[in-house]
Amino acid sequence: MKRLIAATLLLGMTAAQAETLIAPSQARRHVGQQVTVRGSVDGVHDTRKVIYLYMGGRAPRNALSIAIYPAAVQDFNNSVEFPGKSVEVSGVVRLQNGKPQIDVNTPHQIFVKD
Repeated sequence: MKRLIAATLLLGMTAAQAETLIAPSQARRHVGQQVTVRGSVDGVHDTRKVIYLYMGGRAPRNALSIAIYPAAVQDFNNSVEFPGKSVEVSGVVRLQNGKPQIDVNTPHQIFVKD
C-alpha cells in the first residue's frame, strides 16, 4: 500500500512538472525540464526540412527557438502563417549552440492558439 501511495505521488509530481507553463523568456531557467511555453512567434526560418520558430524576439536575439522536425513538418507546411500567432509548445528545453530550444517531433507538441 505504501508503494502504491508513493507511486501515485510520484506520478502526480511528474504530471505537475510536465504542465509547467512558462514564457519564452523563462526557457533558459528550465533547461532539461519538460515545460509548455506560451507566447507569440516573432519570426520563422523554413529550411524545407526543419521549421524554426523564434519566440521572445527576432533571431538571433530571440529567447527561445522551436525546431519542428520532419515527423511534424508535414502538418505545418504553411510556415509563413506562424509570425504573430500565439502558440503553445510542449517539450524538453535544451541548449543548442548556447541558446534554449525545444524540439518538436510530433504535431501534438505544438498548438496554434489563434
